[in-house]
Amino acid sequence: MIKISEIRPSKLPVSVEIDPYIPLVVRTFTAPIGAVFFRVGNFDTSLVEVPIDPNSGLLRGIKLVSIDRVGSGIADDHLLAIDGLPVVSSESIPTNRQDDRQEVAVRLMENRFFLDWSNGRSVESKATHGRLTFFIGMGTLLGAAIEKVTENEAQQLRQHLTSVTRSSSS
Repeated sequence: MIKISEIRPSKLPVSVEIDPYIPLVVRTFTAPIGAVFFRVGNFDTSLVEVPIDPNSGLLRGIKLVSIDRVGSGIADDHLLAIDGLPVVSSESIPTNRQDDRQEVAVRLMENRFFLDWSNGRSVESKATHGRLTFFIGMGTLLGAAIEKVTENEAQQLRQHLTSVTRSSSS
């Protein structure tokens, strides 16, 4: 579990990449930053990696490595919305990586793509930076979303979701 201490305004660029092998990579950096990682998933068929800048504690993106379930998304119209990137509390920053075994579900809804590992925990706020949104509850990171998904990106994401739907119904 990663503890969030604050949301910090940022002017960092956001890049979104979707391809046939790695379903989704969102970054706020172009050169190596010496990131440490928070990883969540069941580590067999689902894995999400969140790079953390070890110096500032800023969450610097999200990578969906593998998925195995489609969920319902996160209802976020009522959430407190803050512009910026979450900052991990200093005592919560891993030295190399931190693994959290949680089920992860994804959902493509209209022009948004959700990654949800809240598993029934209450989501209270969201931090949005460009096309990237992080969901926070009880001071911990519980999910993310990609905003303004283009039709081309949605088509590529649907291919990943089709393989998940097929494999989970077998």
